[in-house]
Amino acid sequence: LSVEEEIKLASRELKEIADLIGPSTELLYVIGNHEEFLNRWIDSERWIGDPYNAIEGAELFAKIARKEAQGDEAIAIEEAFKLYGDGGIPKNVKFLTRESDYKVFGWQLAVHGDKGANGAKPSARTLENAYGKVVVGHRHMPGRWRNVIHVGTSTKIPLPYAEGGPGGWMHTHALLYHVGGIVAHVQSVNIIDGKKWRI
Repeated sequence: LSVEEEIKLASRELKEIADLIGPSTELLYVIGNHEEFLNRWIDSERWIGDPYNAIEGAELFAKIARKEAQGDEAIAIEEAFKLYGDGGIPKNVKFLTRESDYKVFGWQLAVHGDKGANGAKPSARTLENAYGKVVVGHRHMPGRWRNVIHVGTSTKIPLPYAEGGPGGWMHTHALLYHVGGIVAHVQSVNIIDGKKWRI
């Protein structure tokens, strides 16, 4: 029921990951459809009259409006972490926008994968056409099609909203590295029952 409590929980998770990788390693926060729930909630003004969240909605609305009035880009989830996060945002966290371009070894890492060209539902083919080599996470399950790598989720499986049907969700990460400083490789690593399995 509480937006503030949700943000605090999320910020603790972010801090835990940032602490695990260490302050000298950059942690990218890629914006996707989940974060945009917050944008829609603020923009729709549904927080007005909400007995649990009216103050938080008003504060976020005002903070974002001020930034945009000054010509600055405001990322709603980042502003929420600044206002209500438990301990602030770690220094090694970088928030990416929908328009961000972040490539490593020629692989695009700034894309969640929930939107294709002109906002349409994407297929692996349209993602490859739009971005070339890309790593995405929207489906929450591993997959590979030519130059499109799908990673899994780091959440509990299943989450309540996804219960009841057949599922392919998996804890899967992508490792991107050079071999001999020449060829970039992407390796998918599944974590099954707490153990690593390579594909």
